[in-house]
Amino acid sequence: MLFADDLPAVLGVFIPVIALLIPIVAIISSNWRKAKQAEYRAILVQNMLDKDFSPDEIERVLKASDGMADKLTGKFDRRRSD
Repeated sequence: MLFADDLPAVLGVFIPVIALLIPIVAIISSNWRKAKQAEYRAILVQNMLDKDFSPDEIERVLKASDGMADKLTGKFDRRRSD
């Protein structure tokens, strides 16, 4: 049973562990997302190649999908004039 006297010791163990886990989980999830995006992009390109898309069409689709991803993730800058 946990007593009030044990609380500082328990917190002294759990707080550093949680403080270490938060950035580790953030880094892993960020890298996982990037890997999945690269995988989906490769599948998209392969499907377009299988359907005989021209290089210009593939480039246009990839640029459009990158722009949409930026908008969805909040990286869109309205001042940019591409």
